[in-house]
Amino acid sequence: MRRKIWTVSVLMMALAISARGEWVTLKNGTSVSSAPKITVVQDDASGTVLKVELSGFEKTTFTSGDRTYTSIDLMTDAFTTAAGLPEVPCVTGILAVPDNAALTFEVIEVAGEQTFQDVVLQPARPSWKEGDPELPYVESVTAYQSASAYPAQYAAVDPPGIFRDFRITRVALYPVRYVAATKELRVATSLTIRVVYGAGVVVNPKTTLRKPIAPSYGALYRSSILNYQNVLDRLYDGMESGRDVMLCISPDNYVNSLQPFAQWRNKTGTQVRITKFSEIGATSSNPDIIKNYIAQVYHTWQNPPTYILLVGDNGAVPTKSITYDYTIVSENYYVEIDGNDYFPEMMIGRFTHDNEAGEQVLASKIVNYEKAPYVANTAWFKKGVVVSNNQYESAVATKRFARERMMLDGGFTSVDTFMNHSPCYSSLNDLIGTLNNGRGWL
Repeated sequence: MRRKIWTVSVLMMALAISARGEWVTLKNGTSVSSAPKITVVQDDASGTVLKVELSGFEKTTFTSGDRTYTSIDLMTDAFTTAAGLPEVPCVTGILAVPDNAALTFEVIEVAGEQTFQDVVLQPARPSWKEGDPELPYVESVTAYQSASAYPAQYAAVDPPGIFRDFRITRVALYPVRYVAATKELRVATSLTIRVVYGAGVVVNPKTTLRKPIAPSYGALYRSSILNYQNVLDRLYDGMESGRDVMLCISPDNYVNSLQPFAQWRNKTGTQVRITKFSEIGATSSNPDIIKNYIAQVYHTWQNPPTYILLVGDNGAVPTKSITYDYTIVSENYYVEIDGNDYFPEMMIGRFTHDNEAGEQVLASKIVNYEKAPYVANTAWFKKGVVVSNNQYESAVATKRFARERMMLDGGFTSVDTFMNHSPCYSSLNDLIGTLNNGRGWL
């Protein structure tokens, strides 16, 4: 079940009074806090060898009720999530794997393991929706009396999914393990495993033909798939020879006003194809017709679309509602084409105008901004604004955190804050005036 995950901001504020953090340096590690290093040691059609190296970890103690816990963080934002069991940090990565292979793993080496005594890890909690009461820490009696190391294995390989050109899997490595009964934390300075591609039960195979990789997706793969370059060299001769194609799906009466935008996109290197509703029998109320057409062109064009643009707001171009324990609109419905998963095969966007005049303004702004951006004074590029409402408790804290990161890490010279809480010291006109004075980010 998909849920909106409660952000850590509120939790950290609640713990701030009793929390204290320190960096623990491992043998041969560094005294400066740093995330683990993960390396592809070897990669071929039979398997991939991964090595993770740790220089240390961050330790924070806090009190919940009458219980004092220690939180261990590898600075990876990845942890075990089984509710009631100890929350153990891990190192994760994405691999491109063969289209029709079963996936297993084997441990090659665990090195430099150190044991830390008298550590009580907090239990993982179920996720909860923003606005619901924060859940308490509840320990599984069985888990916290166990004399076995947790997790039981040094690694885990998730069921694969299909992400456009590749079948991918998430691999979790556990250089940190915990023995709850003895309060022992075991931390390895390095862990090497091999993900094996072989015979067996094949989950979610990739069945579509291999096509040239588009530049936009090449950049995405390069930043997210650990063994991308190896697979690119092996299967594509190291070439990303596809092209970026934008498929615009539009009600007939919006097509003429779309032409300036389409012509500009063609000039900037993205091939644009426009499909009218009348050409595919699309309506304003049936999203399935549009999705079926997108799937057809994705599977049959030599250079499948990389971008889908829906031209018009709901009422002109239909939306798709997805129901869990709540209902949301999901544009990803249109681009989840291959595989039994939630990975989109194309990037999707929408022009949310209600009439042709609104479309003309929207398209004109995009084209003019890209053609002739105002660069006489570029100081506004590094000025920003963060805005929050008070619908959720974490909203203000999240925006303050974003401002801090923009100032410290992004090199911004100023970031204004507009917070809709009580009392509220600003108005919509104040925000509009600030933007008109020049802000690069909102």
